[in-house]
Amino acid sequence: MPPTKPPSASETVMSQRELDAQPTRGVLTLTTGAETGRVISIEDRGVTLGRSEECSVCLPDLSLSRVHARVRRTEGGYFLEDLKSRNGCFVNEARVDFAAALENGDRVRLGDTVTLRFFLVDDREEAAMRAAFEASRRDALATRLKQLTERDETLRDELVAAGEFQRRALVRPPAMNGVAIDVLYRPLDGVGGDLFHVSPLSESVTRVFLADATGHGIRASLSMMLILSEYESAREATGPAAVLASLNDRFTSVHAHLGVRFTGVCVDLDRARGSLRVATAAHPSLWLLGAAGRAELPSGGPFVGLLPGMSFPEVEHPLAPRDRLVAYTDGLTEAFDPSGEAFGESRLLDALTGVELGLAVRAVEKAVDIFRGARALDDDATLLVIDRTG
Repeated sequence: MPPTKPPSASETVMSQRELDAQPTRGVLTLTTGAETGRVISIEDRGVTLGRSEECSVCLPDLSLSRVHARVRRTEGGYFLEDLKSRNGCFVNEARVDFAAALENGDRVRLGDTVTLRFFLVDDREEAAMRAAFEASRRDALATRLKQLTERDETLRDELVAAGEFQRRALVRPPAMNGVAIDVLYRPLDGVGGDLFHVSPLSESVTRVFLADATGHGIRASLSMMLILSEYESAREATGPAAVLASLNDRFTSVHAHLGVRFTGVCVDLDRARGSLRVATAAHPSLWLLGAAGRAELPSGGPFVGLLPGMSFPEVEHPLAPRDRLVAYTDGLTEAFDPSGEAFGESRLLDALTGVELGLAVRAVEKAVDIFRGARALDDDATLLVIDRTG
């Protein structure tokens, strides 16, 4: 028999590589749920699986017990143990009474819906499995990001269209004898919950309605459109308080399930009598600017839509030629500067005093923008400036 040739150095290295490439440890991979493909290494001390964060692997599935199962390594191989779980453990759909040996490729089910596969792998295989899982997660995140971007673009387009629809619904007041009106309307998110309506009741009486739905954004804008629709039916009521009461009846009965709440003010300017009749519903006070100075008109009343059967206070005040009525929503006076100070009524009235009507609204807008600096508005802002010209 010829002598055995000793292995060459290259053969010795190759044998070592082959040895290193042999499967050396077990892993579990999730095959259901949001983390499908996740790789779970089974260390020498084993891993526990269940709903509890105390487990090595927390799986938030309601069919699992807090500490449901353990997978451990022994000299004889890998075993799955049921830790007295409520809904059981299964290997290849055979229920595990206490413990079961795991073979390469076995299917494992925990509880009703959590499924895994068991594999024996080497370093390179485990690294490849982890890389595949991370790539799938990146792909899933990229797909989700694309979907969200497309949805956001669609939503922006719809908001632009809704904002244009709102602006068309809030038409500028028509020309009326003896009354001149200017309007500032600044919705916070392109669409808003503020609304105004000015229309003649007769040759000498002009009715003004201003409202501010709670909240802002899309929900407030939908509330605004509903309020405006209901106002079309209520605006012929006799007197401002009756208008608010009629709206309150509608929003606490027909529309009660929607939970719409809003502040409001309704004003009748009677040039023949030289007076104002004003009713308010939890709305900021109106101001009258005239030769005698500044006068804050009484306010009060509950939110419209809060409780059925509510009444709203109505007051009357003189209205002289060249007097100016100022009505607004609180998004204007509650514009804040970077330090947190509010713009307030005093600054608003200062900006309007002694300024002709055509420049009044722009003067207020400029004053607010300078005051708040880089800080954004926190709410929709609306201003009505109404001059009695005759």
